[in-house]
Amino acid sequence: MGDCYLRQEERISRLFGAYGRFLERHPVKILFISITVNCLLGLGMLRLEVESGAERLYTPVDSQASKDRAYLNNIFSSSSDFYAHKETADSTTVLILTKNKGNMLTSAFLDDVTSVDNFVRNSISITQSGTVYRFNDVCAKQSSSCVVSGDVFLSSDFKQMMLANNITYPEFKQQSLTSLLASPSVSNGILSSAIGVKLTYYLRSTYSKQWEKEFVKVISNAVVNVSETAYSYSDALDNELEKNIGGDILFYSLTMTLMMTYACIATSRLNCNFVADRSLLGQAGVLAAVLSILSSFGLVSLIGVKFMSIVGVMPFLIIGKHRSFS
Repeated sequence: MGDCYLRQEERISRLFGAYGRFLERHPVKILFISITVNCLLGLGMLRLEVESGAERLYTPVDSQASKDRAYLNNIFSSSSDFYAHKETADSTTVLILTKNKGNMLTSAFLDDVTSVDNFVRNSISITQSGTVYRFNDVCAKQSSSCVVSGDVFLSSDFKQMMLANNITYPEFKQQSLTSLLASPSVSNGILSSAIGVKLTYYLRSTYSKQWEKEFVKVISNAVVNVSETAYSYSDALDNELEKNIGGDILFYSLTMTLMMTYACIATSRLNCNFVADRSLLGQAGVLAAVLSILSSFGLVSLIGVKFMSIVGVMPFLIIGKHRSFS
């Protein structure tokens, strides 16, 4: 076994020896070609795409939940008259809370709820191929009516019963209120107070995503008098992750620049004896690490591989590890 090892080691050493002599004979050409090829591959980053979908990134591949969702989307793909499985429909949610956490059981508060609902239904619109689409055009429907969780608060019956102090809880007119009211208080099965309500608007249309984006842009313009609003939507988590990635690009670039500058300075010596202290070798190692990151990111972007935020730590790992050995 020892002889076999020595023979293989000798063959490998001869191979690398020949490679080293080749580099020695053509140093300028090799440097020029290497840097040029890496920089050209780095141009692939112009096609860099970011993947921020939390479910796609952080859930197991072919999980049962994703299979069930795909199955439901497939069997109900041709109709908008379906919303029972919330996972198959996009949605936007508006939370309407009284100011200072006061009691919402007032006519003024219900007027605010009605005002927000009218704004969502009539003031938020998109234009596609010359056609204007409002909520009624993109909503998920049941029995030809748009599905809005919490629309019970918009009914005249609710207002009349509220004025008569006769809102039953947890059910009112055979509809559960437990998931729709914020901090409810109950006395003898009658709702005595709450601080807010939640309205959820379900979407199921080709243009649901476009309408949802418009909703995010303008919902803060809804006029309320005695309350305050907050909102959420289907892609809120994914979009916030994407914003964080995009917002960190400047700081990421600055950090990379500072890290490379420090690495170069740390490998330099003041005596300018480059042969003895091998500072140029250390700086060449930093440059090689940077070029490898640039070319690898560019190559995978060019062939369609998407970037995810956790990959951003790779340069720090590579250059940090290089510094520990240099």
